[in-house]
Amino acid sequence: MRKNYKLSFYIVTFMFWGAMYSHVSVLSGYAEYLKASVQMIGIITGSYGFVQFLLRLPLGILSDRIKKRRVFITGAMVSSFAAGIVMCLVPTPTGLLIGRILCGITACAYVQITVLFTSYYEENEMSKAIGIMVALMYLSQMISMVIGGIATDKFGISSAFFLTSVYALIGIIVSFFIYDKPIDKKQMKMSELKSIITNRWLIAASILAILCQAIALANSWSFVPLAAYRAGASGTMQSVITTAFTFFGMLSALSSGKLSKIFGEKKVLAAGFLLQTLSSVIITLASSVLGLITGQIFSGIGLGLVFSLLMSVSLKTIPNQQRGSAIGLYQALFAMGMFLGPFIFGSFAEKYPLNYGFIATAILAFLGFILVFVVFKDSDKFESITG
Repeated sequence: MRKNYKLSFYIVTFMFWGAMYSHVSVLSGYAEYLKASVQMIGIITGSYGFVQFLLRLPLGILSDRIKKRRVFITGAMVSSFAAGIVMCLVPTPTGLLIGRILCGITACAYVQITVLFTSYYEENEMSKAIGIMVALMYLSQMISMVIGGIATDKFGISSAFFLTSVYALIGIIVSFFIYDKPIDKKQMKMSELKSIITNRWLIAASILAILCQAIALANSWSFVPLAAYRAGASGTMQSVITTAFTFFGMLSALSSGKLSKIFGEKKVLAAGFLLQTLSSVIITLASSVLGLITGQIFSGIGLGLVFSLLMSVSLKTIPNQQRGSAIGLYQALFAMGMFLGPFIFGSFAEKYPLNYGFIATAILAFLGFILVFVVFKDSDKFESITG
């Protein structure tokens, strides 16, 4: 990677995630304070994923066709800026919904960020590049949530949304200094697009990512913070609970590549889903804030292992000039889980206690554990492609 542009890319990536997550730890509690139903809270948090499901693949294909990445990243930061303004000035459930939809539009640019960042590395460094990128994502989320929680306690909830716009504004400015690495000018044919859509490893990774994201968004990002709010946790403590998930996710993402070389990718993926299963069980049984934090730690470790490896698998057999489309498809599919997880959980929790929803996510995580062995039953081929 060119040293002159390395810092710029890191700053933009940090601001990209910071803008979307500075308010996440207090969002569910604030929505309930505004008299939103539990189902509405699920829709607000899930809308973030639904928009990505609709737009990520088309934007990924478009970026491949026009051979540009940076313009999408700049546009995403503009969308985040607008999201912060709306949520700050329109303190209603509808305002929160519009804001999270705009954040979902922002998140679509993760396609271009992923493709551009990995293009700076050699093919044999793919797992390393993905691990660094995911770790940076977690670091940004962690710091921004802590700052957002503290700001909420000191200055009120609007300050968390104001931070979203501040992060975004910095990101807009710095994005103009990103190195937009030239892409092979060869136009992608329809047959090549078909080969992407039917790629076994891409689809397999996407299926598992749907489950992974459904669990994470329903539990750690949406209803664990709500459970903490109902238990009387302050804005700062709500951010600490969510940050526990993020911090350990960052650590496990950094170690996922090394662990996969020692134990093999399939075993690490299985362990990740098993940890998420354990996390949901702990959260279900939790009778204190400490119990919620413990569950979040196991969930973060599990997600960090699974998420990093699945993204690496999804790109391994895809040529560089087609990766915008490929990662667009992958991220669009796992965004389905980001929407369905909170939406179904919220609808379920409208009729039953929250604990029933956490039990459901435990079952879902164990299903992911089983699917790892079913989908990747041909272990030799799997290890040869992802190694």
